Amino acid sequence: MRPLFPIILIIVSSILSLALSAQSTLLPYKDSFKKLKESDNDTAFIQNACQLAILVANINPGNALILTQSAEKKLKNIKFSASYLKLSVLLSQTYNGIGTPREVIEIITDAEANLKENKKEIVPEILNPLLGELFFQKGVAFQKLKKSEDALEELNRAKQIFSQLSNNNKLSQVYFALLFVRIENGILNIPVEMLDNAAQNALSAQAYDQGLDQLCRLSDYYLTQTNSDLILPLREYLKTFISQSGNSTLKARGMLQYVKLMGKELTPSQGSDFLEKAYVEANQTNDYMLTSDICHEIAVNSSKISSSVKAYDYMELSSNLRLKEINVKKETCTNLQPFFDQVNQYLEQESGNNVQVQNRFLGFARYTSIAAIAVSGILILLIILFWQSRQRKKALHLLEKQNDEMNRQKEEIKRQNERLEKINLDLNNAKIRAEEATQSKSLFLANMSHEIRTPMNGIIGMASVLKGTELTREQLDAVSIILTSSDNLLTIINEILDFSKIESGKIEFEHINFNLHSEIENVIKLLKLRSDEKGIILTYGISPFVSKYVIGDPTRFKQILINLISNSIKFTETGTIRISVSVEDKVGSKTVLRFEVSDTGIGISEEALQRLFKTFSQSDVSFTRRFGGTGLGLAISKNLVEMMGGHIGVESVIGKGSTFWFTISMEEGIAPVPTAINPKISQNTGENADSPKAPAKILKILLAEDNLINQKVALMVIKKLGFEADVALNGKIAAEKFAQNHYDLILMDIMMPEMDGLEATRVIREIEMVRNTGHRTKIVALTANAMREDRDKCMIAGMDDYISKPFKPEDLERIL
Repeated sequence: MRPLFPIILIIVSSILSLALSAQSTLLPYKDSFKKLKESDNDTAFIQNACQLAILVANINPGNALILTQSAEKKLKNIKFSASYLKLSVLLSQTYNGIGTPREVIEIITDAEANLKENKKEIVPEILNPLLGELFFQKGVAFQKLKKSEDALEELNRAKQIFSQLSNNNKLSQVYFALLFVRIENGILNIPVEMLDNAAQNALSAQAYDQGLDQLCRLSDYYLTQTNSDLILPLREYLKTFISQSGNSTLKARGMLQYVKLMGKELTPSQGSDFLEKAYVEANQTNDYMLTSDICHEIAVNSSKISSSVKAYDYMELSSNLRLKEINVKKETCTNLQPFFDQVNQYLEQESGNNVQVQNRFLGFARYTSIAAIAVSGILILLIILFWQSRQRKKALHLLEKQNDEMNRQKEEIKRQNERLEKINLDLNNAKIRAEEATQSKSLFLANMSHEIRTPMNGIIGMASVLKGTELTREQLDAVSIILTSSDNLLTIINEILDFSKIESGKIEFEHINFNLHSEIENVIKLLKLRSDEKGIILTYGISPFVSKYVIGDPTRFKQILINLISNSIKFTETGTIRISVSVEDKVGSKTVLRFEVSDTGIGISEEALQRLFKTFSQSDVSFTRRFGGTGLGLAISKNLVEMMGGHIGVESVIGKGSTFWFTISMEEGIAPVPTAINPKISQNTGENADSPKAPAKILKILLAEDNLINQKVALMVIKKLGFEADVALNGKIAAEKFAQNHYDLILMDIMMPEMDGLEATRVIREIEMVRNTGHRTKIVALTANAMREDRDKCMIAGMDDYISKPFKPEDLERIL
């Protein structure tokens, strides 16, 4: 017996290790298997076997089929009765679930034959629901066998019986299933009334989960039928059942189907928001494939609205979920294999009545002598030897099955890899489309800015020239209105360009040393005229602890401050506006400065404060219609402040005024070294500053401009300043004229036919190198291209200065 001890120990330890490793996975299956082994009669055995078969069908269809066949054998031992019919229904439902329709038809045919002989044995109240269910299951089985006529006949028999029942819950479930089967059968023209009937029955019976399940199946087909009359009611019923269902998996699946059915009626943004709610529901379940599909749809919708980062995140999450599903299935199959071996062993023993033999033998052993116990020991020894032989065969069989399973898993992983490659390709394409859309939008805005600025240059230039002539008061008012309106329009164009650069992430910040106090004073001087016109007192105060010189971007800082003060002037009728600057915090060489703009204006309501800093949002339509504005100023200010590492906010009381504040972090700067003043610089002669002056030097000027209106504007301004200029209609002519003449100043447009301003500048610089006179002609860009990168291109091409259109006479006077 000693050689058997190691074998027995190996068997026991193997069983224990398998049980421990699969303990968490086997719990629900063990309970059902325990009930199956403890079945005390054929009825209980059939019920428990069907329950276990349904449980293992998705993991191991082979074992599910064996369990159902064992239950079918037990059914033949039961005498015809209501229990017999109920068990027939249960078996037919189970067979239909694991895909053996011929067995379903055989079971129901036997039940019908028995029914003809014993029809009076069961009362109609019990008989009719069972018959209806049997006919329905038979119809489904015929449908799976592609026998359409037989399927319709059985389904109509089921429908006729169920229509007479009062149990709305059961009726609604079967009615919905009937709809789905009819769809599969190819009968596509389902009346809308039929869907309405089924849905109303399900709602009245509170069968929300069953109804939602069938609606999802129904919508799978109609997604391809864009012109169907059922699309609209399907969407409405889906929405209703989603709101009532308590099943997270069904709700998530229904929400996904709803978005697909809505199609283009939902914007990509709306679809993405709705699908994110579906993702929350799906994330509460273990249905990784459904969650993956929802993530994929969110990624597709995100790519349509140029949200490439979000699209990439959800596409990556979708791929990870699909891989997780494969791993879960693989792990589940591995853990459940020993359990399936136990089920097969039990069923083999059950079919050979081994359980009964063992029970009788053990019962006999309890009352026998020592001799009987010895016989039992021998019998146990033989069973162990037989078990060893059987285990070897099973091990070989299991090894073959594992090899097959590994091959199937390899194929599945290969398919998943191919799908992941396709997903990555889709994601890259979506990213490219998003980048192209952003680039197209920036190009469009730049082109539109240029096209608008060109006629604006004529309007502002001519109006400025006209304002300098002798005018009546009425004419002067009209010209002033034109200039003011033009300035407002130019401000709007600049704000849109700023917002576009912020949105695309192309905005850049300078990091230079500047006089903060001086810049604040310049802003006050710039806006004081506007405040004085309205009779508003504009004051400011700077804390003594605020450094005079700081390091940062003075242009963007002034843009924020001008936006806030301009808003206060715009919405303040009387009173004061106060600008306060203080130190909020200091860490090392960095100081957090707090700027406040307080006014006594109209104030802002609590509701309006919540949307104040949003794009194209304004506090009150009536006031903004009165005072004007695009709603971009505060949005741009907020973005600039946050990009500079600060915060912005507002405090307001209706009728009493508002206080806008922002904080930014700046490093302490260094005061510049003062330079000696040249005493030879000529002093002011005391002449009237407003009277025209003759130029100190006669300059030879060349104007390169293809637009006739812009030519006329520039020439009039040049003439008013006491100069004359030659005109070139394009860059090629400008280069030729420069080669033939000497010029002190060239005003160069950028976008011109034949040769643009950048190329012409490079050609002129090459001519200068050939001449080698040591003299460099000053070239100033005079262009409607107002983007920062346009200025950089001009400087790189060899220009000395830059004026953007529309320009004012004082801009050109500064250059001359």
